[in-house]
Amino acid sequence: MDQSKINIQQKFPVRFTKVSGAGNDFILFDTFNHLIPFFEEDTIQKLCERGNGIGADGILILSPSSIADFQLKYFNADGTSGMLCANGARCAIIYARKFFDIKETKISIECCGQVFYGEILDENNIKFKLNDVTITEFTNIIVNNAELNLFFVNTGAPHTVIPFEMLKTLGLAEGTFDDFHLDKTGTEIRNHPAFEPNGTNVNVIEFNETEVKIRSFEKGVEKETLACGTGIAAAAIYLAKVHNYRSPIEIIPKSGKKFIVEFDKNENKFENIHLTGEAKIIYYGEIVEKLFCR
Repeated sequence: MDQSKINIQQKFPVRFTKVSGAGNDFILFDTFNHLIPFFEEDTIQKLCERGNGIGADGILILSPSSIADFQLKYFNADGTSGMLCANGARCAIIYARKFFDIKETKISIECCGQVFYGEILDENNIKFKLNDVTITEFTNIIVNNAELNLFFVNTGAPHTVIPFEMLKTLGLAEGTFDDFHLDKTGTEIRNHPAFEPNGTNVNVIEFNETEVKIRSFEKGVEKETLACGTGIAAAAIYLAKVHNYRSPIEIIPKSGKKFIVEFDKNENKFENIHLTGEAKIIYYGEIVEKLFCR
């Protein structure tokens, strides 16, 4: 049935599911089993607003696909879309396995005009395969009169990766890795003219022989999030390219939930990139008529 022809009164209450990919949280809508109204940009912003809305880093909409097990559309908290969200995809897989008639542990997803694949390892751990990465580069930019040499890579979304030590040396970060104020520097880099018109996500890493930690500022959310899947993959590629790290690489985001990144490296080409981490359903809820939606 064409949802556009259904009277708006028939669409409420709107059922949703709150999901989390290692702290990266989303509001998930399932169009297989429930009717939903069309969400405009301002509605998405209201839904994702913490304190006054449901609160989330973004919105996931699952719908039927002719080429995969389901189609996923992702919206950032500011209402923008068009990028891959690896943590969102992993959360969608957890939901699909529970509520769709999918018996296999390997699941296909149509997203951004492509087909991606994920695998259910156990009740809460999902492995997700990203596209191969063939272009990596460094970009020099000036921030607060300091010259930053940033590693830039697109892992389904554009990312810069910066060692925390560099920020400290240049006076762009105060305190320790765990407590420095990322949002200020993250905003300046995210909106730098070098990354126009689409901007970039900003990832700061601290690493030694035994541990790799990451903090991520996500564009579209416009602040630090507890985890960013494509950012974690970008950090792993940086470590492999610049510091000769070998697959698999364990990386710990702000949430403290461990991720594992696996890949095959052939000079500047990275293939078979897989991201594994926690994904879970947090709760179910309903949106009442006229509370958010027009």
